[in-house]
Amino acid sequence: MPTHWTEHYYEDEDGNKCLDLHHYSESGAMKKVKSFLYHMKREYFRSDKSRAHRFVDIITGVGKHSWRHYSVIKEDVEDFLDRKDYSYEWDHGGGRVTIDFYYST
Repeated sequence: MPTHWTEHYYEDEDGNKCLDLHHYSESGAMKKVKSFLYHMKREYFRSDKSRAHRFVDIITGVGKHSWRHYSVIKEDVEDFLDRKDYSYEWDHGGGRVTIDFYYST
């Protein structure tokens, strides 16, 4: 359950900033991802690399309700993270990715 909402993201119970892409189109989701990561990475560096700003989460879903039966948005997000050399890890269910700015270039 979200603890703090803003226009673009919420803070989860661990205090990580989290962007939920459910109900976004493919292009709309990627615009949100790029904007979210830009602003969160900027916040991380402005905080003098504070641990409180080190991790962010993006929820892509796994495509359970997609007519394709897989998440196109998840693939797009992963491709983007790889191209931009972000350090990240998917949760065991595969619908949520945690980005670590400390190890990202």
